[in-house]
Amino acid sequence: MFVLCTGRTSGRAGRCRKMVFSSKTVETVTVLLPCQKTKLKLVKRDTYNLMEEGSTYDSTFSGVPFRPTKELPLVELTDKACVLGGAAVPDTPEDWADRKSTTAVPLFWQESKPIAFWRTLLRVFKISKVFDTTPGSGALMEACLAEGCFYHGLCLTAAHMTWLANVADRAAAGLIGEDGSPLYSKDLALLLKSHYQTVLDALAAGDAEDASIESDAECE
Repeated sequence: MFVLCTGRTSGRAGRCRKMVFSSKTVETVTVLLPCQKTKLKLVKRDTYNLMEEGSTYDSTFSGVPFRPTKELPLVELTDKACVLGGAAVPDTPEDWADRKSTTAVPLFWQESKPIAFWRTLLRVFKISKVFDTTPGSGALMEACLAEGCFYHGLCLTAAHMTWLANVADRAAAGLIGEDGSPLYSKDLALLLKSHYQTVLDALAAGDAEDASIESDAECE
């Protein structure tokens, strides 16, 4: 299977250099099916079909946007070092520090696939359980929360697990008040609004954040 991205990679991690054929807009995905292809029914597709894909007959997902900066959960530099097992963490890039923060950064700068793409895969292939060996910043985890799938992630360190648990709690707080969500609960949503309004406001602010946060400086 092939994932064809649209747009350009974000300059959020600072400047980079353009070289011939160095653009990374195509990803190859290995899919191991549970049975022979002839025994699987085709499933209709209506998203990520820039090349007019109509069902699982097609082996491409085209027009997938790169994951926006506003969707990446941030981590303090000191906590990031703990998550990565004591690895040296580079200083915050100047353009990021000017636009966002000098201490809070994405855990992994170049995560490319948005949560909406993972949700599409879960629905199209009717996936109910996920074992994730590279949970990263938790995009697939958040997709599983939104789609009601069981999720198990293999974290780098105990600190990584703790941080991802906080990301999951934050995502769940938003989904609890979202009508149609597997986590929706009217009573619990009212309690969250009463006791954690600042968290909900932060989630809403992130959703409304202007796309201009993506670096204006293209790779050179």
